[in-house]
Amino acid sequence: MRKFLATFVVLFGLPGIACSQQPDSSTAQQQSQPAQEEAYSQSAPAEHVAVTEIAEGKLSKVDTQQQQIWIKTQDGKEMQFSFDKDTKVEGAEGTVEGLAKMSGNDLKVHYRSAAGVNTAVKIEVLPSTA
Repeated sequence: MRKFLATFVVLFGLPGIACSQQPDSSTAQQQSQPAQEEAYSQSAPAEHVAVTEIAEGKLSKVDTQQQQIWIKTQDGKEMQFSFDKDTKVEGAEGTVEGLAKMSGNDLKVHYRSAAGVNTAVKIEVLPSTA
């Protein structure tokens, strides 16, 4: 009887224990999927990265309520920029509101463009050339 019991345990008990220790294949797939998504997001194309551009021109309008400024570039093109609380201003009392009194002054606007909207990151009041 002991031989039978030992044989029974070896044949049926141990494989059952071994199978219970292996992770379920669907669980393993679910655990590896976030890692794959993270790897994909890290290797995303560079076209999704916002690039800072620079525009220079004369300040033509400031709308503090709508958080917008406009400049007229040397080639006569008018460009519109949104701004927010994170926009840095050099000159003009360090505020966008200070720009409202500086119509016609030369500006250098560092901005990012996304979905057709230019968002000012930094606005510099340039020294007058006159």
